[in-house]
Amino acid sequence: MLEKHYDSKEIKTLIRSAIESRLGDDVIDVKVLSNDIFKELSQDSEHVLSLGQEALRSRIEKELRNYTAESKMRDFGSQGDLFGYEIQAYYADDHGRWIRTDRLKQIEFKKVCRRYQEQLTGLQAHVAELNYLNQSCEPIWRDHPEFTLGECINYLDENKASIGEAIG
Repeated sequence: MLEKHYDSKEIKTLIRSAIESRLGDDVIDVKVLSNDIFKELSQDSEHVLSLGQEALRSRIEKELRNYTAESKMRDFGSQGDLFGYEIQAYYADDHGRWIRTDRLKQIEFKKVCRRYQEQLTGLQAHVAELNYLNQSCEPIWRDHPEFTLGECINYLDENKASIGEAIG
């Protein structure tokens, strides 16, 4: 049996295709989805190893984020608690490096600040959209508490003339 070799772009395309094929489902079970994708990719042992390493890196980064968010600066010596700030390390660059907070140079610290500001700006915009959507759906849910969000959106689309009245 000939092995099919996937490059990174093909893997991304395969994953997106699998996701898109399930967008109509009520729930996307990531375990089932990953098993299906893995079956397809397992024909290429090199990429299985690569994906395993990528998954391990992702798990390590997740644990670093969890650890740094939960930890105090207690082990950082004379820096004390760094003004009471509790994060011990930051993801500092695109090379997978995490740097202790008290070891950040100015350029790295500014990158961290900029990254968090960009994330915060994006989250604030998303929260504003969610609040607007909630405000728009509130009168519908009052009359139809069994409706899902999708049904509320469809109701709003079908009754566009009354959306302003719904939130106004």
